[in-house]
Amino acid sequence: IGKPVTCSLTIYNDFESLINNIIKWIFYLALIIAPLMILLGAFYILTAAGDTSRTTKGKTIITWALIGLAVILTAKAFISIITSVLK
Repeated sequence: IGKPVTCSLTIYNDFESLINNIIKWIFYLALIIAPLMILLGAFYILTAAGDTSRTTKGKTIITWALIGLAVILTAKAFISIITSVLK
């Protein structure tokens, strides 16, 4: 009657490759978002014009962006170490 409907998830051979691909996309997304958040925090600081609340908000944004970036990089390193030990 018509063509069979295929799911885009069928390109993965197993569940592990699907999870690895999802992790890879989240990692790359975080690598894009973190510098943008740092730039946003810098923008808040540069446009504060003496307003200490905006300066504090900018510093907070930068701090959390760096913490998030460190967590993502540590998680990626941890995954690489675990997979190399298990193989």
